[in-house]
Parts: sequence; structure tokens; C-alpha cells
Amino acid sequence: MELATIAVAVGSAARPHGRFSSPCAVSISWNNPSLSSTSRSLSTSSASRRRRLPAASAAVELREAASGGGDSVRVTETLQPGSSVKFSVEVPTSIIQECYQSTLQEYAKRFKVPGFRPGKTIPENLLINYVGPQHVQDATIEAILKHTLPQALSSVEERALEDSVRILTQFDDMRSSFSLDDVFRYDVAVDVVPEVRWLSEDKYKNLKVVVEIDEAVDAEKAAEKELQRRHKALGLLRIVADRGLQGLLDRASITDHRTDETPMELNVHLSASDGESLDDPTRYRHIIDFGVSVFIPTPFLTDSTGAISIARDLVKHELTKHMGVDAYYTRKDIAPSCRLTSELFLLTVEFTLIGDLVVLDISAESINSDGSKGEKISSAESTGFHLDTEENNNLVPGFLGSLIGIRPGETRSFPIQFPESFGQESLRGVCAQFTVVCKELFYRELPEMDDSLAGKLLPGCTTIDEVQQRILDRCKEVEKTAIEQATDNAILDQLGKLVEVDVPRALFQEQGQQLYGAKLLQLQAERKLDKDQLASLSSQRSVQAYLEDEKENITRIIKQMLAVSDIFKSENLQYSTEQLIKEVENSVAEFKQYNQDYDENNIKQQVQDVLEAAKVLEWLKENCTIEYVRR
Repeated sequence: MELATIAVAVGSAARPHGRFSSPCAVSISWNNPSLSSTSRSLSTSSASRRRRLPAASAAVELREAASGGGDSVRVTETLQPGSSVKFSVEVPTSIIQECYQSTLQEYAKRFKVPGFRPGKTIPENLLINYVGPQHVQDATIEAILKHTLPQALSSVEERALEDSVRILTQFDDMRSSFSLDDVFRYDVAVDVVPEVRWLSEDKYKNLKVVVEIDEAVDAEKAAEKELQRRHKALGLLRIVADRGLQGLLDRASITDHRTDETPMELNVHLSASDGESLDDPTRYRHIIDFGVSVFIPTPFLTDSTGAISIARDLVKHELTKHMGVDAYYTRKDIAPSCRLTSELFLLTVEFTLIGDLVVLDISAESINSDGSKGEKISSAESTGFHLDTEENNNLVPGFLGSLIGIRPGETRSFPIQFPESFGQESLRGVCAQFTVVCKELFYRELPEMDDSLAGKLLPGCTTIDEVQQRILDRCKEVEKTAIEQATDNAILDQLGKLVEVDVPRALFQEQGQQLYGAKLLQLQAERKLDKDQLASLSSQRSVQAYLEDEKENITRIIKQMLAVSDIFKSENLQYSTEQLIKEVENSVAEFKQYNQDYDENNIKQQVQDVLEAAKVLEWLKENCTIEYVRR
């Protein structure tokens, strides 16, 4: 998760409402949908998990709020789950009469009753009959609520979350119980800034963080891969007419190869004298497809004379470029006993190869448990699909291997089972029958990698060494940024595990809607949504579905952001005014560049939150133990 995501959430979602200095300052939501048009409502459904508060903390407080020197409004406070406070309010008849009279006066000003000139007193019964008794009663109830809510909620005015006030009593119940001569009762609830409870006595002190760095975050490997990609882009596609789709071993002229059982350990060191049995035969595996993405020389244990000849022959070795292979080949008669003997050769080679490109029409049907054909799998169908045999990491295991040897015009049908880890959940574990038609087949012809190619590989360069160094420098910058981001994420994840927070509904809704809005903006910026799709995904139903699906993630982010805010205050961290001004100016300039509307006060607050979060992470990195582990 990005730092800015947390910081913005701290500023906009966890900010108290401010003082309820006037009735207009109170934004409420009604349980009765008929009044939703008269107030800015907040959805009453909550997707967040709520922890039940301990009985000891569910205190009940009775107090009286004075009303303009007259009778008092009686308020009973009760703590509720989800960092919410319930207020049971009793309004005396004196305030009811006052609101009733002010309502009539307002109607008298707004309506022109036949037979009465403006400013003339209209008898009460005539005015009520003209406006309608029910309208007068409803308006009086609303006047009572607006008049008494600020008083009722005064005890939490500094902690209340914006737009979280909601009337719990149904409006129909208020109507049925309303009387000018009796106490008026209603219940209202408001969410408050939650308390951050640290689960450890040390809180965030002595924090130990393990940062897992993905193997892909390696500058040298990434630089080599990028150089290969640029070289490959300069190649020419040539039509293949005299053969079928080739695999790596075929292209490398290893004609005596075979797929066999091999050890699973990628970094095992073997020699010709190794001969101890392996206790667990399951430590052997089968090579299913020919491509394993490794971009450094690796141990290659083989009894293949073709492989050995490639290692010794510079001409043959020159033909094998751009795909690293990590594999161990053993004699078939040795595998059953799980023994490695001196009959095997151990050498280190870098096996690389430019792959074919094939154009395919693909269709697939599920296979029922009885072997009969099932339904078509529309998501697996494609016409004119371009398959690059070098870029097969996203293919279903076994798919590429089933196509080796296929020629233009040929059709092949073969079964494949989707792995349990497959991205599309509905296809996990599904057995499917694929039908593939080969439309066209190409191979790449690459220019020789020498200094004459430098300027094309990277403009401004004159030698291959310069190209490699500049690409490596860029990759090191990316690697540094990725490690810093991984460190921030690991620290935030650890903080989230160290705190307990009773997440209020309003905060959950606010944070979830921000994340969903950011997701839609990203999709829109990437031009992945048209107008109709954007409208559909912006519906309340889509938003609520997202909140439910991402409940755990949203709650985790809220816990992290509140922990960050608590640390900033506890450690008295500061940032400079110059930083704030500079970042605000940069943000405003960016909004102007894209002709976007903005609120400078909101931008300032969000920038403050970003700077606070950055200061907290900086402080934690200096005061905690961080261990980096490659995965």
C-alpha cells in the first residue's frame, strides 16, 4: 500500500466533525427514506466487522442540556460497538411549543392565504388547514430535531466524525407519538474518533520487522532482462514454412534429450562423486515445459552429448540466446533408486534461446467428471492470439508443451487441468479440452549485439558497455525504490497487527469509498473503462459490493493509519513549514495542469498528513530492527 493512501485517509476519514455551533452544522441520516431528500444522508448499512465492547466500558451517562434558559433537554448516553455513542433524548413541552410556534410563523411568511394581506396575523386553525396538519406536524418535528441535536451531541462535539450523525428512531414512530402536551423522545447515534489500543506494553518501541524482497527485485537480473527485451524488439519476424513450433531443446540441436525426473532443489551443488540415496522420492519432478526464466549461468547436470557439445562449441553456443534454463538431467535407470552416480557430467552453461511466435485460434470446453463435454469456457477463447514462446509465464501449465511441433494450418486438441492457484477463481481445478488452430508461425532474426547497435538499443549511447551500464543504473534506482516501498509496507503491516481499534462505520465507509474511487480513476486514466462501464461501477450497489469484498483490507488500512497518527503525536514529530508550502504548491500546480477543480484547504490538510506519515516511517526505520529476506 502506498504511503499517500494512508496519509490521505488519516486526514479526510479520521478528522473530527468540529463544533456543532448551529443547527446547520449537523448533517444527519434518517432511517426513514422519505426524509432523505431533506438531509445529506449516509448509508445505514455497515460492512465492517464490529467488536462488542466489554460490559465495563458500556457506561451510561445522564445529563441535562440547557435550552435558551428554559427547560432542559434530558440526554442519556450509551456507548455502542463500532466506536459509536447512542443518545436517548427527551425534549420538554416548552421546547416543543417553541418549535411549533416558530414553524407556524415560518409558514405564515412563506404562504399567501386568500383573504389575508402580507403581514396580517392568520388564525392558527386557518393556517394549519391551508398548509395541512400533517405538513405542520412533520415540520415541527424537524424543527425540534434541529433545535435539540447540537445540545444533545455537545459532549462529543470534539470527537464526532463528520457526516456520522444518524437518527435511530423511525420517523413514523415520531409522528405517532408526537404531542404538544407531552415529552418528545428520540434516539440518535454518532461515530467518534476511535481509541487506539496497543496490544504490547512497549507499544511500537523495540519493533522488529522482516521485509520480504521479491526475487524479481534484482537490479542486475532486471537490467539483463531489459537489455534482452530491447535487443529482441530490434529483431525481424520471418515466416516459418518448413517446420513446426520448436521448443528450446529442439532449437539447440539437442536431439538425444528426454524429459525425466529431476531434483527439486534449485541451488543444490552436485559433483560426479555424489552417490548417496535421497530418502524422499517425491523430491524429484518432471520438466513439463521447456522454458524456465533464469538469467544467470546455472549448474546443468546432464548425460546429453548434445548439451555438452554446446558448452564446448562457441558456434552452437552463439545460437542459444535469451532464455535462461535451470535443469538437471539424470539417466532414467538411476531415477527409480534416487541415486546420482559418476556416470553423470556436471558443467555450468548459460542456455538462452530466441523463441518462436505463433498466431492461434483457441477454444475450450470444460470436461465433466464422467468424461463428457461440458460448457464452453468463454474466457479461454481467443481468435488471432499471438503467443511468444519466450513469454509463457502466464500460460496454463502444459499448454505450451502441447503445442510443440504444431504447423500452420494444423489443429490440435488436448486436455489440461487449470491449477488451483489460477487467477480466475471459477476455473481453479477445472479440467478442460482445448482446441487450437495454428494460423501462422514466425521466428525472430536478431541483429548482432555489437557497438553499432548501441544507439538503437538506448539513444545517446555509443557502446554496448554504455548501454548496459545506463540500464543497470536505472534498474538500481527502481530496485532501491521497490525496497523502500517494501520496507514501508512491512512496517505498516506490523503496526496494524500491534493495535486494536473498534472501527466506526463512518470511518469504514469513508476509507472504502476513497479506495474505490481511486481504483476507478486509475482504470479511467488507463482507458480501461468507457462511459457506460464507469456509470455502472459508480452505482451505490457496486460501491457496497466493493466495501463488502474488501472489508478485511479496508479495516487493516484504517488500523495502520490510526497507529501512524498516534505515533506522530506521542513522539512529538515535526515537519518544516517550508516542506508544507512546497508540497502544497506542487499539488496545486498538478491540479491546474490537468484542469481539475480543487480545494486548497483540503490539499493542505492532505499534504500535512502525507508529511506526518513520512516522518513516522522515517522515525520507525531509525528506531526498529529491520531484517531483509529474499523470497
